[in-house]
Formats: sequence, C-alpha cells, structure tokens
Amino acid sequence: MATIQISNDPSGRIILSFPYDPLLVSKVKTIDGRRWHPVEKHWSFQPTLPSPLEGEGGGEGYNFEDLRREFLSREYSYKTIKGYLYYNRDFINYAEGGMRNQR
Repeated sequence: MATIQISNDPSGRIILSFPYDPLLVSKVKTIDGRRWHPVEKHWSFQPTLPSPLEGEGGGEGYNFEDLRREFLSREYSYKTIKGYLYYNRDFINYAEGGMRNQR
C-alpha cells in the first residue's frame, strides 16, 4: 500500500500526496473542488464534509448517494447496502428529532 501524506496549506486546504496509484487517484477525483498541483505533485481540497444533522428530517443535509457509491466501491451486496442506507437514515432522523426537542 502506498504511503499517504496529509497536511494543510496556509489557507486551510488539505494537502494530499502519495506515490502514483491509479486507484487512489480515481478516489481523489471523486472529491468536489479537488485540485492537482503538478509542480508540487500533490492534491488539495477544502476540508468540508456534509453534516448528517443539517436540514430538517430525512437526513436532507447528508448525501446518501455518496454513501451508496462508497458501499458499491467496496463491493457490498445490494441487500447490505439497502440495510445500511435504511439504518443511516433512521439514525439521522432519530438524531435530528432529539436535536429539535432540545431547541
């Protein structure tokens, strides 16, 4: 496995460098706002992740399609993916309900 180095640049962007690996490059290319720096030979991107508690009900602030794609890339079965997505939505709905009750 390739050695992956992670750091931050002065502007707060995440810097990711690793020896060339087509699988890692394809994964990095799924990140929105990524940028390849050919001189420095590293990738950079903003450190933002979707919050599962944004939005109201149904986990609207969470991108379940990204989660589904990740499960597919790991070659999980259809039924496993369906179950994981169901329980993730159920948990987020539960957590959001608790957050609303505390307001």
